[in-house]
Amino acid sequence: MESVGKKSDMPEKNGPSNRKRVTMLLSTLLVVLLLVEMSSSSEGIMRFHEGDLADDYMVEVNGTEKSVIELAEFYAPNIVVPSDLPYPPTGLVFYAHELNVDELTLSYRVMRDNERHPSTLLHYPYALYRSIHFGSVKDIEYVDIVLNTTDGLVEGFRFELPRGNQNTIKHVPMEYVLNRVENQYVGTEIGQEDATPIILENTTWQEIGFLIASWNGLFDVVDISDGLPAETFVAEISVKHADEDFTSKFKMWRRSSGYL
Repeated sequence: MESVGKKSDMPEKNGPSNRKRVTMLLSTLLVVLLLVEMSSSSEGIMRFHEGDLADDYMVEVNGTEKSVIELAEFYAPNIVVPSDLPYPPTGLVFYAHELNVDELTLSYRVMRDNERHPSTLLHYPYALYRSIHFGSVKDIEYVDIVLNTTDGLVEGFRFELPRGNQNTIKHVPMEYVLNRVENQYVGTEIGQEDATPIILENTTWQEIGFLIASWNGLFDVVDISDGLPAETFVAEISVKHADEDFTSKFKMWRRSSGYL
């Protein structure tokens, strides 16, 4: 009797049960991943708040004592906004640290209510990802500055520049450093020392604008001493000190940062 290759008529044992166990396992893993993504990080919070100076902390700048909040308001970056940008800036939040002698580091965060992805198909999944990973759909981008407290000049600043096409924008970390001899700010891409520097000639900190240059809120620097680019305006937004609830809620340790 020939029996080779004959298919058994007996039902496969535990088929539905195995599938149920796999489904339960995958569901459990998904829940665990979501809990991890939504959790806070004490280490991440301390990174921003250990040594963070209070609003009423007094700092001597160019021979005059000023409070941290006064300095944060005076040195707040000019955020230049295209008139047709969805979700214009709504606030400016900052951290303040004395990381080095005779220096005050002010780390600003520009707040927008959301980002509008150019692809309608990708906008909602992208928003879902950000709401889970970053705790919110809000767009939060940094402009960090180092203030020389001896003479009150901004020694350097960092931000992120957009590069690439609209669907795959690369975040390019930039740093501009003051060249006192030439009276200019020299900008380079961080980690790319061989790149051609960008020069801002005869420009003071108050004459520098941070133009929102992409749909996801990244910046380009522009000289606004002779006026603003066409169809733009400078955002009039309040300046507020970040507290631990802010840092925890928006998971700042997962977001890009300059000097912190």
